[in-house]
Amino acid sequence: MEHKFVVIILAAGLLTSALWGLHRLPNLKERTVVSQLLSDTYLAGSDGHVGTAINLLNHRAFYGPPESPLFGLVPRSQIYSLFVALAFVLFGLSLWSVWFLNLLFFLAALIAWYAVSLRFLDKKFAWLPPFLLACFWGAFEYVWIINTETLTLLAVGLFLLGLLKYKEAPQLRWLVLSSLGLATLVVNKGIALYFVAFTFMLVAWALWESFYPRKLWRHWAVFFAVVVAVSGGFMAQNYAALGSADFSRGGHALLIHSKTAEFRGEKLKGFILSQFLGDFVTSKIIQGYAREPEPLTAQRRVGVRWREMRYAGVPELETDQIFWREAKEIIKGHPARFLSVAPWWFLRLNGPVHYNLATIDHVFVGTHENIPDAAKITILLAVYGGWFLFIALVMWMFLKELWAAVRTGQFSNMTWVVALVLYFNVMYSVFTHAEVRYILPVMPLYFLFLTFLVQNILAKRRAKVRLG
Repeated sequence: MEHKFVVIILAAGLLTSALWGLHRLPNLKERTVVSQLLSDTYLAGSDGHVGTAINLLNHRAFYGPPESPLFGLVPRSQIYSLFVALAFVLFGLSLWSVWFLNLLFFLAALIAWYAVSLRFLDKKFAWLPPFLLACFWGAFEYVWIINTETLTLLAVGLFLLGLLKYKEAPQLRWLVLSSLGLATLVVNKGIALYFVAFTFMLVAWALWESFYPRKLWRHWAVFFAVVVAVSGGFMAQNYAALGSADFSRGGHALLIHSKTAEFRGEKLKGFILSQFLGDFVTSKIIQGYAREPEPLTAQRRVGVRWREMRYAGVPELETDQIFWREAKEIIKGHPARFLSVAPWWFLRLNGPVHYNLATIDHVFVGTHENIPDAAKITILLAVYGGWFLFIALVMWMFLKELWAAVRTGQFSNMTWVVALVLYFNVMYSVFTHAEVRYILPVMPLYFLFLTFLVQNILAKRRAKVRLG
């Protein structure tokens, strides 16, 4: 690594995070006390991470006694909660401790992704993907949100970096690093559990092709043993305490997604158009659509039901199981339509990111009345057009590499990149309500593909100049 690029990347990450923190400070300074976050006012996922950390400090267990209001608050991300508890011990029982922890994860992730980029790009281009990540509001804003996104960014980076380093020097320590990254990813994002099986198949392919030394198969046994031991250990703990081995609540996400299989006529048309144009522009085509846009309407209704059941004392796991059953009934009744809407969810997953970390689909609906409609439409079309041009270029490079792997049948370092992008897009597009934050773990790979494209274009231009 060149030190000047490390400094540039870290400086960018610190600057963007600090500036956003200053912007958010008026709202954040009233929420630095942990007890406020755990009050009934806050029902977001962050109370679960902090609550689990408090259980660790008070009861030396991830879940407190059944009579505790924090018992089984959220069955996920114990590794992140463990770090949160450590931050409370080191820096004090304040949310500033967690925000500082998130900043450390974010900066470490930038360096890990820089190391990954160096394995694919020329040195003079390798700094660009992590720099773009440092400047991406959909990443640095999570420093100020109590969620697993910054740790997950680091986990995926370490998983991939360990594999790349192992190819350069087949030493067990690199596979252990990679396995810890994968295990953390699985614990943080329950949907990544099946990626372990996907990884097993890819390793078998790589060994068959002699991409890795076959005689060192014991290293891979250790790799999978670490993944199974870490993730399996937390799953067993969840089951023992809560009666469920799941890492996350997924019923609400599948239910929201599955409801689109029941859409017909103008409702389906509006849902599709809004992924390209947003709710405001779509409402100009389909009158009244913005009053009940999708999937926002389904999200609100499921969210209301979730809060009502929580206030009624229904355990969160039971609520999740109710949503799972309802979603499965819809899928059984409309299996083909359920799969057919996946492309539109793919667009939503990869859609433009609002500065509030949601999609921009509801921007201008009922707001900014002083701006003419024509100006609003122009702005939205420009944003959607520019963003999807970026996604199109990334996907073109992705498909190019995917086709090369299929056509040649040869394993390469790029195979791991393609596998990550493919898995996250397929799983989140088919089985969830595709929040834009779900694609963040592989967004560095999007920036890698974009930079790779730019590097190739410039190389061809220089070649033409020399030939001329």
